[in-house]
Amino acid sequence: MSSNRVIVQASIASALVDAIKALSSPLQLGPLFTTALAQNVIDAVKEAVNMGAELVLGDAQAHGAMVHPQVLLGISPGMLVWDRETFGPVLGIAVVDTVEDAVQLANASEYSLTAGLWTTNMYAAQDVASRIRAGFVNINGSTVHSEPLVGARGLSGASGYGRFDVDSFTDVRVVVTHPPGRIYPLVGGV
Repeated sequence: MSSNRVIVQASIASALVDAIKALSSPLQLGPLFTTALAQNVIDAVKEAVNMGAELVLGDAQAHGAMVHPQVLLGISPGMLVWDRETFGPVLGIAVVDTVEDAVQLANASEYSLTAGLWTTNMYAAQDVASRIRAGFVNINGSTVHSEPLVGARGLSGASGYGRFDVDSFTDVRVVVTHPPGRIYPLVGGV
């Protein structure tokens, strides 16, 4: 449930890309499980670049089983980094003009477990969250968050259909609103 795709409005895209690069470039990550998995991750990055995405951080190289953080700008459906999980340190960013474009792009995925929505307008966030097809939509909080009594659940597609009880055959959604000013650590710590 880590964030693989980021959809950002054009007016703040440059600032967000700069912040992501600043946070990601010093990260020291451990190896992936196998060199073949590392190569699959890099192949997906290279495919995105060949299809028009810009590699704004990373070297598009596997170093044995190690892959340094890779950040792509301009990803879209049809690219492996959009359509599939890489299971590696890859973040793809898509830039849109409107909220409507963002919702449409957010729903252009087979995955439906969780989404994160960041905004200063909580009323608009509630409206947008209800239109994103995900089992969880976290407002102003990380995608890696679920409520213990509900648990993670997909709404269909590659994420599955939740559990197989009566409630699992309904379209249940959860919207979590996080308090303003809460800072979530990227790696370890509290």
